[in-house]
Amino acid sequence: MNAETYRWARTAAALALLGATLGVAMDWAHAASGTTRYAAPLSIGVAWWTFPLFAGAAVALGLGPVIAERLLGRRDPPPTLGRATTGMGLFVIAYLLSCVLRGVTGAAVLLAIAVAIWLVVDRRPLGAAMALAAGVLGPLAEAAQIAAGLFSHADVAFGGVPAWLPCLYLCASLAVSGVARVLLVRDEPDPSPTVADQKPQHSSAVVPGTQ
Repeated sequence: MNAETYRWARTAAALALLGATLGVAMDWAHAASGTTRYAAPLSIGVAWWTFPLFAGAAVALGLGPVIAERLLGRRDPPPTLGRATTGMGLFVIAYLLSCVLRGVTGAAVLLAIAVAIWLVVDRRPLGAAMALAAGVLGPLAEAAQIAAGLFSHADVAFGGVPAWLPCLYLCASLAVSGVARVLLVRDEPDPSPTVADQKPQHSSAVVPGTQ
């Protein structure tokens, strides 16, 4: 395994662990508050399949924007560790607020938090575009799971999902991708040429005594 493959595998594993721990813990808060009801929950209130689901979602939300960046031939500098950590903290706050906020009010508050995360962590049009994609695809995936009878939301606006859910996915995409960029790029070689790589410059100046 070369260094590049190792960095991607390590980052994917870290994101999967984050999703299966912090992600499921926040989903437990949804279940405990009655925001989400699972058809066949474990004793802790969430379904067994939430662990692999949240692990996979974290990998997709984190690495998806980075893959898009690479496909566009870009290597944007990552946020600092402090900014990425702040973004995750804001995401956790948004998740917990979704346990008590409902309807348009919840959507407005979570949208404001998503904008704050974007300003702190990303500030790129690409990051905003990928977050918007997550804000569409995430609720669609949940609507399919709801239609299959796997779980339900207490606050329903359309398709079985709450009005604030797309905004929560905006927060998730921006925060988790910020963590992914820090993990992936922190020891990535600088693509800019080093002093040793630069070719010597030949001067046309005449050296005294050579004529």
